[in-house]
Amino acid sequence: MTRSAVRSVGALALALGLAATLSGCGSSGSNSAASKQAQNDINKAADASMRQGSAQIAMNTTTTIGTQKSGTEAAGVVAFDGSVGNLLLLLPASNTRIEEHVSNGIIYLKLSAPNVPKSVTSKWIKVSLSDTATLQKLGVSGLPPVGQILAQLKSLGGTAVNSGKVSLANKVFTKYVVTVSLAELISKATTLYGPTSNSVAALKAAPSDTHATIEIYVNTSGLVSREVETLGLPVSGKTTQTTTDIALANYGTPISTATPPAKDVVDASALLKSTGGATGSG
Repeated sequence: MTRSAVRSVGALALALGLAATLSGCGSSGSNSAASKQAQNDINKAADASMRQGSAQIAMNTTTTIGTQKSGTEAAGVVAFDGSVGNLLLLLPASNTRIEEHVSNGIIYLKLSAPNVPKSVTSKWIKVSLSDTATLQKLGVSGLPPVGQILAQLKSLGGTAVNSGKVSLANKVFTKYVVTVSLAELISKATTLYGPTSNSVAALKAAPSDTHATIEIYVNTSGLVSREVETLGLPVSGKTTQTTTDIALANYGTPISTATPPAKDVVDASALLKSTGGATGSG
């Protein structure tokens, strides 16, 4: 598999890095009554959403470095524990498309990308969720952990504000905005990645007014419909901004997956072994 294709397989997991950095900062959140009430409202919506068990997801991540922009798109239906689901991942800049089906502890991937031989793109690549070594080589982490994303909304920290009712696509939502300070981001990144990590270094080099913003939209049923996370940092003298937009709909939707025919399946570890870890130039 080409290096660019392997990177694209794991792009969705990388997109969740901001959510991971933001989680667990709650101990230093605002103490104002209004902020506490807004966070309580978010917690209630997150709990109600998690109880639904599954949903349709649409996720877009955009990274802008100076004037260059790249992005990843994903859409499908997933169980919140990651045990079953169907997902389509697109990387428009490299014209890469990845279909992903997960069930019974197995991921089936189908890749379409330039310069990848038909012998690979015509097959479903099979890998066990428990085969961490092969998953790492492929850059695959399974379905987006929606349950974890929703749980993290309960521990964002920072200052939460109820911005009132808003109308999107002819539907009414309550919008909440949480602002997380640079100090909180550094603290959490240090815990997650270690004090000498690149993430911590980038945050420590950022201007003191750097912050992350999380917008949360709750529908009239009290469920989280959308989360938009934004963080900007200077990297090598250029402003870098990453925005992750996650939309959830049709909570509790049934999920059915079909196992591809055996003749169309190739084992991931065998494929990597036979190609020395690559199946195309990259």
